[in-house]
Amino acid sequence: MPFNLNVAGNTGPSSVQADLSFDSSRYRVIDVAASDAATSANKSVAWNKVADDKVRVMVFGGDQAMGSGVLATLNFVDTMGEGRNPSLVVKDAKAVEELEALAEVIIRRGIMVISDDIYEKIIYDDASPFYTMASLGEELKRISIVINGVSKTYAMTGWRIGYAAGDEQIIAAMTKYQSQNTSNPTSIAQKAAVEALNGSQESLPMMVREFQKRRDVIVAKLNAIPGVTCLKPVGAFYVFPNVSSFYGRSFEGRIITNSAEMAAYLLDESNVALVPGGDFGHDDHIRISYATSMEQIEKGVDRIREALRKLS
Repeated sequence: MPFNLNVAGNTGPSSVQADLSFDSSRYRVIDVAASDAATSANKSVAWNKVADDKVRVMVFGGDQAMGSGVLATLNFVDTMGEGRNPSLVVKDAKAVEELEALAEVIIRRGIMVISDDIYEKIIYDDASPFYTMASLGEELKRISIVINGVSKTYAMTGWRIGYAAGDEQIIAAMTKYQSQNTSNPTSIAQKAAVEALNGSQESLPMMVREFQKRRDVIVAKLNAIPGVTCLKPVGAFYVFPNVSSFYGRSFEGRIITNSAEMAAYLLDESNVALVPGGDFGHDDHIRISYATSMEQIEKGVDRIREALRKLS
């Protein structure tokens, strides 16, 4: 695509400037808008035409630091009608800079990187763009093993297909070990995974939008329960509400003191299955999946609310 985006860096303590050159014989800018994340952080966008084939975008953030993530979206129209109308984003480089700083330590210490990218496609409008460590340079690529699969993005959990990419010698050694440890996946599952990866990806944005709607509903409903606090995730399909305010309370002689006991109580009392946060190193929390229907989400949270209300 004939575009050249040059982000000039911070022109002030809380602004970013980007100059975008493009093929004016084929494309025309029709809109430049602040992202939802930028708007929610009181950032504003201004832009002007520098030349027939160049626009300048300024993103202002008042007294706040810009933070990482998408700041503005530039929408174009294909005047020749030969392709889809493209869009590009202007983003603060802070997210990449943080990864690069970490990468410097990793390279210096000779640490191998195992990057689990299974949720790379399930990120929401208010998230920073996805970056994998292996994409930051040849040295990082050499010492990185990227893990992925088709169970999340393509909802192919039962097909049991995962894969790894990395240095040829490491992958060869992994293959030898795996071949003696587990049986190989069936040929039809492998063919299905290839089609999922190489076939049309048109359904993915629709799926992510639906997950975002479910996320917004479950987070709002959980935060409406007195004593529960829940941050809004920017990817995947789990929430991690804090329920520690209920620890030390009881119902019919059953005292809740940790996340495992809370998960067992909610299963017994409300027929809601979830995972203790202690399994992830945060015992104040529980993990709930919203990879289900909106009806089930609303019913499940209502049951949790009722069960928590009984604790005193």
